[in-house]
Amino acid sequence: MRSAATSYETATPAAPPPLYAEVALPLRLAQTYTYRLPLALREDARVGSRLLVPFGRKLATAYIVALHATLDPATELDDSEIKDAEELLDAEPMLTPEVLEITRWISEYYAAPWGEILKAALPAGLNSAVEQIVTITQEGRDELARIPDRRAATAKGQALRVASAGPTTLRDLARELGQTRALKAARELERAGWVTLAQHARSAQARPKRRKAVRLLPPVEHLENGARALTATQQRVLETLIGG
Repeated sequence: MRSAATSYETATPAAPPPLYAEVALPLRLAQTYTYRLPLALREDARVGSRLLVPFGRKLATAYIVALHATLDPATELDDSEIKDAEELLDAEPMLTPEVLEITRWISEYYAAPWGEILKAALPAGLNSAVEQIVTITQEGRDELARIPDRRAATAKGQALRVASAGPTTLRDLARELGQTRALKAARELERAGWVTLAQHARSAQARPKRRKAVRLLPPVEHLENGARALTATQQRVLETLIGG
Protein backbone atom coordinates (compact mmCIF):
# COMPACT_ATOMS: atom_id res chain seq x y z
CA MET A 1 0.00 0.00 0.00
CA ARG A 2 2.93 2.29 -0.63
CA SER A 3 2.54 5.71 -2.16
CA ALA A 4 5.30 7.15 -4.28
CA ALA A 5 5.24 10.94 -4.06
CA THR A 6 4.90 12.81 -0.80
CA SER A 7 3.66 16.40 -0.53
CA TYR A 8 3.74 18.52 2.58
CA GLU A 9 1.04 20.89 1.37
CA THR A 10 -2.54 20.48 2.55
CA ALA A 11 -5.41 20.86 0.11
CA THR A 12 -6.32 24.47 -0.69
CA PRO A 13 -9.77 25.67 0.42
CA ALA A 14 -11.00 25.65 -3.20
CA ALA A 15 -9.87 22.07 -3.81
CA PRO A 16 -12.18 19.13 -3.08
CA PRO A 17 -11.56 17.33 0.22
CA PRO A 18 -8.87 14.62 -0.05
CA LEU A 19 -10.06 11.05 -0.41
CA TYR A 20 -6.85 9.33 0.70
CA ALA A 21 -4.24 9.84 3.40
CA GLU A 22 -0.67 8.67 3.05
CA VAL A 23 0.69 7.82 6.48
CA ALA A 24 3.88 6.77 8.21
CA LEU A 25 3.53 4.23 11.01
CA PRO A 26 5.84 4.21 14.06
CA LEU A 27 6.98 0.67 13.29
CA ARG A 28 10.07 -0.86 11.73
CA LEU A 29 8.72 -0.27 8.24
CA ALA A 30 10.43 1.71 5.51
CA GLN A 31 7.36 2.41 3.37
CA THR A 32 4.36 4.65 3.84
CA TYR A 33 0.77 3.36 3.58
CA THR A 34 -2.39 4.74 2.00
CA TYR A 35 -5.81 4.74 3.68
CA ARG A 36 -9.20 5.94 2.51
CA LEU A 37 -10.63 8.86 4.47
CA PRO A 38 -14.28 8.32 5.43
CA LEU A 39 -16.58 11.24 4.65
CA ALA A 40 -16.61 12.38 8.29
CA LEU A 41 -12.81 12.80 8.31
CA ARG A 42 -12.19 14.43 4.92
CA GLU A 43 -12.87 18.05 5.86
CA ASP A 44 -10.66 18.04 8.95
CA ALA A 45 -7.77 15.81 7.86
CA ARG A 46 -4.49 17.73 7.70
CA VAL A 47 -0.92 16.82 6.88
CA GLY A 48 0.92 16.48 10.19
CA SER A 49 -2.09 15.18 12.14
CA ARG A 50 -2.31 11.77 13.75
CA LEU A 51 -4.71 9.19 12.36
CA LEU A 52 -5.95 5.94 13.87
CA VAL A 53 -5.76 3.21 11.22
CA PRO A 54 -6.27 -0.55 11.04
CA PHE A 55 -2.99 -2.41 10.66
CA GLY A 56 -3.13 -6.17 10.68
CA ARG A 57 -5.61 -7.20 13.36
CA LYS A 58 -5.06 -4.09 15.47
CA LEU A 59 -5.43 -0.34 15.32
CA ALA A 60 -2.32 1.82 15.20
CA THR A 61 -1.56 5.52 15.49
CA ALA A 62 -0.13 6.85 12.22
CA TYR A 63 1.09 10.25 11.04
CA ILE A 64 -0.40 11.86 7.93
CA VAL A 65 2.46 12.82 5.60
CA ALA A 66 0.39 13.54 2.47
CA LEU A 67 -3.20 13.87 1.28
CA HIS A 68 -4.37 12.76 -2.17
CA ALA A 69 -7.52 13.33 -4.19
CA THR A 70 -6.88 10.16 -6.22
CA LEU A 71 -4.86 7.01 -5.85
CA ASP A 72 -1.31 7.35 -7.11
CA PRO A 73 -0.84 4.89 -10.02
CA ALA A 74 2.56 4.04 -8.56
CA THR A 75 0.86 2.29 -5.65
CA GLU A 76 -0.44 -0.40 -8.05
CA LEU A 77 -3.43 -0.82 -5.76
CA ASP A 78 -7.11 -0.98 -6.54
CA ASP A 79 -9.52 1.12 -4.49
CA SER A 80 -11.10 -2.06 -3.11
CA GLU A 81 -7.76 -2.93 -1.48
CA ILE A 82 -7.57 0.33 0.46
CA LYS A 83 -8.75 0.23 4.08
CA ASP A 84 -10.70 3.02 5.75
CA ALA A 85 -9.06 5.12 8.44
CA GLU A 86 -10.82 4.91 11.80
CA GLU A 87 -10.38 8.18 13.66
CA LEU A 88 -8.68 11.57 13.37
CA LEU A 89 -6.84 12.23 16.64
CA ASP A 90 -5.94 15.91 16.26
CA ALA A 91 -8.04 19.01 15.59
CA GLU A 92 -4.83 20.76 14.48
CA PRO A 93 -1.65 19.18 13.04
CA MET A 94 0.91 18.16 15.65
CA LEU A 95 3.76 18.09 13.11
CA THR A 96 4.73 21.15 11.06
CA PRO A 97 5.89 20.92 7.42
CA GLU A 98 9.42 21.75 8.64
CA VAL A 99 9.39 18.85 11.11
CA LEU A 100 8.09 16.50 8.42
CA GLU A 101 10.82 17.63 6.03
CA ILE A 102 13.71 17.23 8.45
CA THR A 103 12.46 13.90 9.83
CA ARG A 104 12.14 12.53 6.32
CA TRP A 105 15.70 13.64 5.58
CA ILE A 106 16.88 11.90 8.77
CA SER A 107 14.94 8.78 7.76
CA GLU A 108 16.55 8.65 4.32
CA TYR A 109 20.05 9.57 5.49
CA TYR A 110 20.17 7.02 8.32
CA ALA A 111 17.89 4.42 6.65
CA ALA A 112 15.60 4.59 9.68
CA PRO A 113 11.79 4.15 9.71
CA TRP A 114 10.17 7.53 9.16
CA GLY A 115 7.25 6.78 11.47
CA GLU A 116 9.55 6.00 14.39
CA ILE A 117 11.41 9.28 13.89
CA LEU A 118 8.11 11.19 13.78
CA LYS A 119 7.03 9.54 17.02
CA ALA A 120 10.33 10.53 18.65
CA ALA A 121 9.81 14.12 17.47
CA LEU A 122 6.69 14.45 19.64
CA PRO A 123 6.66 14.67 23.45
CA ALA A 124 6.11 11.19 24.87
CA GLY A 125 2.95 12.31 26.64
CA LEU A 126 1.31 13.21 23.33
CA ASN A 127 1.63 9.79 21.74
CA SER A 128 -1.60 7.82 21.81
CA ALA A 129 -1.98 4.28 23.02
CA VAL A 130 -4.72 2.04 21.64
CA GLU A 131 -6.79 0.17 24.17
CA GLN A 132 -9.59 -2.38 23.90
CA ILE A 133 -13.05 -1.49 25.19
CA VAL A 134 -15.27 -4.31 26.50
CA THR A 135 -19.02 -3.63 26.25
CA ILE A 136 -21.70 -6.06 27.38
CA THR A 137 -24.51 -6.89 24.93
CA GLN A 138 -28.16 -7.49 25.78
CA GLU A 139 -27.53 -11.22 25.30
CA GLY A 140 -24.70 -10.88 27.80
CA ARG A 141 -26.98 -9.22 30.35
CA ASP A 142 -29.54 -11.99 29.88
CA GLU A 143 -26.83 -14.60 30.37
CA LEU A 144 -25.54 -12.85 33.49
CA ALA A 145 -29.03 -12.99 35.01
CA ARG A 146 -29.13 -16.76 34.38
CA ILE A 147 -25.64 -17.57 35.69
CA PRO A 148 -25.74 -19.59 38.94
CA ASP A 149 -23.54 -18.47 41.82
CA ARG A 150 -20.91 -21.15 41.19
CA ARG A 151 -20.37 -19.94 37.61
CA ALA A 152 -20.44 -16.28 38.58
CA ALA A 153 -17.07 -16.81 40.27
CA THR A 154 -15.40 -17.98 37.04
CA ALA A 155 -13.29 -15.61 34.95
CA LYS A 156 -16.08 -15.24 32.37
CA GLY A 157 -18.67 -14.65 35.07
CA GLN A 158 -16.53 -11.99 36.74
CA ALA A 159 -15.80 -10.33 33.39
CA LEU A 160 -19.53 -10.16 32.60
CA ARG A 161 -20.22 -8.68 36.02
CA VAL A 162 -17.59 -5.96 35.56
CA ALA A 163 -18.80 -5.17 32.02
CA SER A 164 -22.42 -4.98 33.19
CA ALA A 165 -21.56 -1.78 35.09
CA GLY A 166 -20.68 -0.05 31.81
CA PRO A 167 -18.04 -0.17 29.06
CA THR A 168 -14.67 -1.04 30.56
CA THR A 169 -11.17 -1.37 29.21
CA LEU A 170 -9.35 -4.66 28.92
CA ARG A 171 -6.64 -3.03 31.03
CA ASP A 172 -9.11 -2.44 33.89
CA LEU A 173 -10.46 -5.96 33.50
CA ALA A 174 -6.91 -7.30 33.82
CA ARG A 175 -6.61 -5.59 37.21
CA GLU A 176 -9.51 -7.74 38.41
CA LEU A 177 -8.60 -11.04 36.78
CA GLY A 178 -4.98 -10.84 35.70
CA GLN A 179 -3.79 -10.17 32.14
CA THR A 180 -4.02 -13.73 30.75
CA ARG A 181 -7.38 -14.62 32.32
CA ALA A 182 -8.91 -11.27 31.33
CA LEU A 183 -7.85 -11.59 27.68
CA LYS A 184 -9.04 -15.20 27.43
CA ALA A 185 -12.37 -14.43 29.10
CA ALA A 186 -13.00 -11.38 26.91
CA ARG A 187 -12.35 -13.32 23.71
CA GLU A 188 -14.58 -16.22 24.77
CA LEU A 189 -17.37 -13.82 25.72
CA GLU A 190 -17.02 -12.04 22.38
CA ARG A 191 -17.29 -15.33 20.48
CA ALA A 192 -20.44 -16.15 22.46
CA GLY A 193 -21.92 -12.76 21.55
CA TRP A 194 -22.12 -11.63 25.17
CA VAL A 195 -19.69 -8.71 24.84
CA THR A 196 -18.21 -6.66 22.03
CA LEU A 197 -14.55 -5.69 21.81
CA ALA A 198 -13.62 -2.41 20.17
CA GLN A 199 -10.36 -0.53 19.93
CA HIS A 200 -10.07 3.13 20.84
CA ALA A 201 -7.20 5.61 20.99
CA ARG A 202 -6.27 6.82 24.43
CA SER A 203 -4.12 9.97 24.46
CA ALA A 204 -1.70 10.27 27.32
CA GLN A 205 -1.42 13.79 28.63
CA ALA A 206 1.98 15.42 28.74
CA ARG A 207 2.70 16.47 32.29
CA PRO A 208 4.58 19.67 33.04
CA LYS A 209 7.90 19.16 34.76
CA ARG A 210 8.48 20.90 38.06
CA ARG A 211 11.81 22.12 39.37
CA LYS A 212 12.66 23.35 42.82
CA ALA A 213 13.99 26.87 43.00
CA VAL A 214 15.22 29.19 45.72
CA ARG A 215 15.19 32.96 45.88
CA LEU A 216 16.61 35.56 48.20
CA LEU A 217 14.20 37.48 50.39
CA PRO A 218 14.35 41.27 50.13
CA PRO A 219 16.20 42.73 53.14
CA VAL A 220 12.98 43.97 54.76
CA GLU A 221 11.28 40.55 54.56
CA HIS A 222 14.45 38.91 55.81
CA LEU A 223 14.38 41.04 58.95
CA GLU A 224 10.64 40.58 59.49
CA ASN A 225 11.04 36.80 59.36
CA GLY A 226 13.51 36.85 62.22
CA ALA A 227 17.00 37.07 60.77
CA ARG A 228 19.52 34.75 62.40
CA ALA A 229 23.27 34.56 62.20
CA LEU A 230 24.42 32.37 59.33
CA THR A 231 26.78 29.44 59.63
CA ALA A 232 29.89 29.37 57.47
CA THR A 233 28.23 26.95 55.03
CA GLN A 234 25.07 29.07 54.81
CA GLN A 235 27.18 32.16 54.20
CA ARG A 236 28.94 30.47 51.25
CA VAL A 237 25.57 29.44 49.77
CA LEU A 238 24.30 32.99 50.18
CA GLU A 239 27.35 34.44 48.46
CA THR A 240 26.89 31.97 45.58
CA LEU A 241 23.27 33.03 45.12
CA ILE A 242 24.14 36.71 45.23
CA GLY A 243 26.92 36.19 42.72
CA GLY A 244 24.48 34.47 40.33
